[in-house]
Amino acid sequence: MDSEEKKISIDFAKIQERVINFDTGETIYKVKIVPYIPLTTKVDIIRNYLESLYSPEIKDDAAIRYMGTQYMLMLEIIERLTNISIDGLNVDLVYQSGLWDKIIAEIPDYPKFKKEIDLVVEFYEFQKTLEKSVGNIVDGLSVKILDILSKIEKMDIDKLKEISQEFTSRLDDLNKTIPGIAESKSDESSKPIAPIAPVIPIVKRGRKKKVS
Repeated sequence: MDSEEKKISIDFAKIQERVINFDTGETIYKVKIVPYIPLTTKVDIIRNYLESLYSPEIKDDAAIRYMGTQYMLMLEIIERLTNISIDGLNVDLVYQSGLWDKIIAEIPDYPKFKKEIDLVVEFYEFQKTLEKSVGNIVDGLSVKILDILSKIEKMDIDKLKEISQEFTSRLDDLNKTIPGIAESKSDESSKPIAPIAPVIPIVKRGRKKKVS
């Protein structure tokens, strides 16, 4: 594109609310739905999702933790994107009545948002695992280093060999957890320096004078 070409401004049309009729059998309700999840709303919902999923108040029951988080997600969407009050709302009836399916059918980017949540959870799990692994290795190294320092005053050849083996073993463990962290870079500076060939002097020999 020509750098001198004038930039254009786009005026986007305001996103219109969608309205659906929901019949409970006794009453027909007009439900208004915002068909788009704003970025700030996504961030808030994901933060609440993670807080619910990893809440320290719920100890070991994975089923309760997971299902509670799914209900929380549903209530977040209803509260933020519809005109339905969540006060006293029966979440089971929202599912069973088909109302939830009708709501998310009017939000085209909801399936994509669900995938984004799953990706964030995967990243969060990876981050926790990595921090735990590195922490354990660093703790182990710290203990070993203190132990090694205590042996320095009595150091001899056998101790030097033992120290070398201990460091090598720990570096191997660290490299298995975080590949490449204990490896040397394969650049020119890490290549062994080739021996310099000895300089052979060039001796200029003059002509021998003929002895008369």
